[in-house]
Amino acid sequence: MQNLVNQVKNANISDNDRSEILRILAKYTPSGGGATLHADGSARNGSGLNYVGIGGVIHIRGELETVYSQAVLSCPATNNTAELLAIEFGLNYLSDKVTEFDTIRVFSDSQFAVGVLTTWTAKDAHNRIIVGRIQKITNAMALSGVSVKYQRTDDSNKYIKMAHHNAKDGLEKGDVEYGNDN
Repeated sequence: MQNLVNQVKNANISDNDRSEILRILAKYTPSGGGATLHADGSARNGSGLNYVGIGGVIHIRGELETVYSQAVLSCPATNNTAELLAIEFGLNYLSDKVTEFDTIRVFSDSQFAVGVLTTWTAKDAHNRIIVGRIQKITNAMALSGVSVKYQRTDDSNKYIKMAHHNAKDGLEKGDVEYGNDN
């Protein structure tokens, strides 16, 4: 990036054009490390429900961008699937908000989600499909990098706690939307 800035500074262009190009470059260069996604999923395993709750908190360049909480139809409706769907939703949201200069840091309280997105292979075919969609999203964004890290819900980070509560709220929204009386 610095090489590009130096080329603009030394280019044979007007001072106004140079200033405008440098302003645009600064706007799209991450000062806060790109984007941060804290995601969580929630399910009532063994309940026979066909939906899960997802939640997340997204920051872009150090600024709060959005918070999400919703119910998502899913079969199977397991907690592992919910965790992956929460990450997929957040990355989809980010797909048109970041630039190729950005990095995305994803935090999840799910060792399973972190594992299948880094080194493991998901056993369940449905989860393998979701992992494939997540990889497709991140590949299409052509980012500097995407890191996925485990962060316990009871850690001091308030954003993973917010994502956890948003996922629970999403599950309750599903109860209302899809008519579960539990």
